[in-house]
Amino acid sequence: MLGRTLSPTARLTIGLISLTACLLLTAQLLGILPDQTGISMDARQKIVRSLATQLSWAASQNDYRTLQVTLSTVVEHNDEVLSAAIRRTNRDLVVSAGDHDGHWVERADGISTPTHVQTPLFASDRQWGSVEFSFVPLETGFNLTSMRNSVVGLLAFMILVGGFGFYLLLRRGLKELDPSGVIPERVKGAFNSLAEGVLIMDEEENIILANEPFATLVGKSAQSLVGKKASSLDWRTMRAGDNAENLPWLRAMRQGVSEKGVPLLMQVPSGALKTFRVNGAPILDGAGKARGALATFDDVTAIEKRTSDLKRTLQKLEVSTDEVNRQNVELRFLATRDPLTTCLNRRAFFDRYDKLFDESKTDDNALSCIMVDIDHFKAVNDTHGHAVGDDVIVFMADVLK
Repeated sequence: MLGRTLSPTARLTIGLISLTACLLLTAQLLGILPDQTGISMDARQKIVRSLATQLSWAASQNDYRTLQVTLSTVVEHNDEVLSAAIRRTNRDLVVSAGDHDGHWVERADGISTPTHVQTPLFASDRQWGSVEFSFVPLETGFNLTSMRNSVVGLLAFMILVGGFGFYLLLRRGLKELDPSGVIPERVKGAFNSLAEGVLIMDEEENIILANEPFATLVGKSAQSLVGKKASSLDWRTMRAGDNAENLPWLRAMRQGVSEKGVPLLMQVPSGALKTFRVNGAPILDGAGKARGALATFDDVTAIEKRTSDLKRTLQKLEVSTDEVNRQNVELRFLATRDPLTTCLNRRAFFDRYDKLFDESKTDDNALSCIMVDIDHFKAVNDTHGHAVGDDVIVFMADVLK
């Protein structure tokens, strides 16, 4: 979400800063960058060894006053030295400067650390004792001094100063490389005055110009569309299985002919699904080779909705008509038939008979009419009941049919 709100210049700047930070950290891990801790440790050891060499003569003469003055002077004039002392080989403390007991940490292995450095003191080619120095920690917290001598400071400098420089350079460079700059302002104004959306693309399908009506239709700014591939927008075809190769402007560039009235769908940021009628035309050079394409977009969402509504209404009407016809057939059957035998009733019989009689006279064909009575039918009803009598009537009607 944040990436969509940032400008291309800001996104590229963040990318360059991230790449630079990764390179610096990798160089630190590989040991390419100078090790400030190691350098400081080496410098402190050299200072202590040099001072031990200077004090060796005073130690051989047991000149404790010179030893004391020298150590006090070093502690007083060096902010990095917290305390110093000279200790005999039997570990007796001879002289000290500063709060050495409070700062010095004795190590059983006698190995120096970045904050506690010791070196042997020789007199007459034999070890007379040792010189001990307590230094301030190399990093005393997050401050300018510690940052200045660490990779963290270098990273902070690159992020703040380098990021500002990257941004200015990229903004200038992208302005010069802006593909929309090849379109004159008067042409842009003419395209913006059109009611339909317009896209102009290069041969790689990168958008060079998107007019304001198109930007409004798809819910984006015209500037944010420049440089993107037209097929990267959320296009959906009307037919399942179609892919991006069937987009009309791509076919126009590939085949060198215009595509007209191609339906395409797009889901805009608001969530609505819009329907477009798209025309695509190739932009040809003098040799007839496609160098880009121009596509126009008509928003027919409302028309398509009304068409769909009309189709649904017609379908409902067809269903209703079929139902009415079915019911009319059923009513016509009920109106012309005897409910017990389903034979034609009196009125329907005479209607049919009149037509047949007229046709017989016209065509000179024979016409027969049979009148049948059921003998002793009253005895059937009296003996077996009217239900059986109805069954007899139905049976007789079926025989006649």
